[in-house]
Amino acid sequence: TFHINFFKVALFFLVFDLELVLLFPISVSLTQVGLYGFSIAIVFFIVLTMGFVIEISSGALKISNKNRDEKLVSTK
Repeated sequence: TFHINFFKVALFFLVFDLELVLLFPISVSLTQVGLYGFSIAIVFFIVLTMGFVIEISSGALKISNKNRDEKLVSTK
């Protein structure tokens, strides 16, 4: 069977992979893009980070332990 936790881990990987893939070219060409390119990159990474924080705070990316959840249900 397919568990949603695998999807969540893949989502984490894609978000961080996207940031790293876009960070490398910016770091290599930072002398050519100047302050404007750097500020655009910072805005982009701030928007990605804000979205990630909002998803975590809303509980959308909560990875639960099935055994722990079953124990909590059985004790109630």
